[in-house]
Amino acid sequence: MKNSFLKGWASLVALALVATVTMVSCDDDPDPDPTPSVSNGYYIQGGGTALTELIGDGRMTTAKNEVNQENLSSLLELYVAISAGNEGFNIVKVISGEETILGPGSDFAEVAAGDLDGEEPSEGLWRGSYVASETAFTVSEDGLYHVAIDNDNEIIVIAKVEWGIIGAATPNGWGGSTQLGEPTFDLNSMEFSSTEVNMTIGEFKYRYSNGWKVILTNDVKVNTNLGGSVDALEAGGANINNEVAGVYTATLKWELGEGTTATMTKTGDIPLTDYSDYEVGLIGDGIIVSDTVFGWDATYNKVLPAVDGNNYSWTWAGISVSDTASFKIRQGEDWNGLNLGFGDVTMAGTSASNFSDDGGNFKAVEAGMFDFVLSIDAAVGDFTFTTDPTSK
Repeated sequence: MKNSFLKGWASLVALALVATVTMVSCDDDPDPDPTPSVSNGYYIQGGGTALTELIGDGRMTTAKNEVNQENLSSLLELYVAISAGNEGFNIVKVISGEETILGPGSDFAEVAAGDLDGEEPSEGLWRGSYVASETAFTVSEDGLYHVAIDNDNEIIVIAKVEWGIIGAATPNGWGGSTQLGEPTFDLNSMEFSSTEVNMTIGEFKYRYSNGWKVILTNDVKVNTNLGGSVDALEAGGANINNEVAGVYTATLKWELGEGTTATMTKTGDIPLTDYSDYEVGLIGDGIIVSDTVFGWDATYNKVLPAVDGNNYSWTWAGISVSDTASFKIRQGEDWNGLNLGFGDVTMAGTSASNFSDDGGNFKAVEAGMFDFVLSIDAAVGDFTFTTDPTSK
């Protein structure tokens, strides 16, 4: 009897332990359908985008303030494809799990062409306040858009993005963008690409819709251009140096969650340019003529080049230069031809170190009288600017 009782007691204890383990195991099981946590931040969400839920790809990121090209914590941006129509999108502010849906304020509207700043994009720009509202922001055309908010001043801008290239290395120089081919509209990926783009040696940048910046306030502006390098694009970055002249396929690709990447692929050689009829001179308030600042309204001392085969050279002797202002080299009387600054040439001559880069222009460290020669071997496409003190 004693042994039977002990055996029965042991069996009861074992069953209790199994039940306890089972209960603990059930309690420790994770929720099979946990609600995903959303990090604090501002998100784009809406039926007019691929961002129909709050996900990381829709989280806006800190942007540079174009005023000083430094990150500004209150300035956020995101490039996103948006379809036309009433669905549009909202900004959703998430703080400690609490969501606030933001929509257009009463002053939010498309900016008329005549009210655009001269350096703002021109293919469609909306600006105004945002408020707590479930009313959606909408656009009138399918496309890629740049959305930026200043959450200190509660202002939003939405700009249509049509990428191009601009600069001394590009077909239109610094006078205007060379537009890249229109992409097929897609909510997840869009590619702007052009073949047979003639690129010379020199500097260039990417910019969209013919603009350099979008203004939110006088003190807060967002970049609409990309520089740095083709392999590492940077908003508002330094000019990109194209080191090999040729015919290129130029591409900018946007992907949701991945951002914008670029490729420049050389596909051939460009025909040699005949510079023999290029009348080129100097322009800027760094040029002094008869003790008077020349200024930026006209081109000074335009000359035709000396020609030796594929080599061309333009010479200016006895040029008075100040050390308080800058100048450039320009063809003709507009900015549509040759337009060369410090970054577009190779400096040479005994006075080369006396000239520095002043926002892309030439500026003298010390004022004086100088002889200048601009030269190019058209087969290479690299301009050289030789500077020497004028002999007395």
